[in-house]
Amino acid sequence: MKKPSKWVVAFVDAIKLSNLREQFKNERKVMSENELQASMEKPKYVCHKEVHALEIDQIVRLRCGTGIIHPVDKSYAPFEVSADYMKKHNPQDNGYYVVYKGGYASWSPKEAFENGYNTCD
Repeated sequence: MKKPSKWVVAFVDAIKLSNLREQFKNERKVMSENELQASMEKPKYVCHKEVHALEIDQIVRLRCGTGIIHPVDKSYAPFEVSADYMKKHNPQDNGYYVVYKGGYASWSPKEAFENGYNTCD
């Protein structure tokens, strides 16, 4: 079977992303990382450093390499993360999306995060 062209794959990914955004339109808006950071502060945690983090319920991986993170706390909208973030951190469901001072975003396994941080809000 012939492999689909990059254009076809990109087009299918664009349709999937569009459908996903439409699906959550009525419930909550799908936001980019920058929109999420600008619109609402994440819960604050303390270890030897202070971070903002959201527990991840589910990650939807798109063919284009980006992902949509659905937080456990439904008062936060699902948000899109870059292909670079997905490739570098390989985030998994039931972990934490973590943002450090200076804006660096990372992923942490649930057990490691909860053993190392306490909420301070």
